Amino acid sequence: MRTYEPLALLGFVIAGIIANIIDRKKSETMREESMLERELEAKFCRRLRQAGAMPLKFVSPGKMGVPDRIVLAPGGRVFFVELKRPGGKARPIQRRVMEEMGSLGFMVHVIDSLQGVEAFAREVEAP
Repeated sequence: MRTYEPLALLGFVIAGIIANIIDRKKSETMREESMLERELEAKFCRRLRQAGAMPLKFVSPGKMGVPDRIVLAPGGRVFFVELKRPGGKARPIQRRVMEEMGSLGFMVHVIDSLQGVEAFAREVEAP
């Protein structure tokens, strides 16, 4: 059995405490980033409903990387929207799906800010 000097043992304890604090901070940061995207999505949906549109959640079993929302707008217009936390970027699978959709003539709007939500809502409201 190994024995440690009291100071060495104290160093191990302090290192463990510091590692735990760092892990907790990382976890909190990840939750905040996730919450920002959820908040943006909630505001997006409220604003689009005000604009007279239906922002439907897009889920496609068996096909990863599809946009978050299909927006049905007045005048029979359809939009695809990927929402990201502020400054967030599309993952590689999402970029591939956007390219596939683009090759079929569909555009996917990527929105990562309240300003982007407002600009998109004005586009939806325009005839």
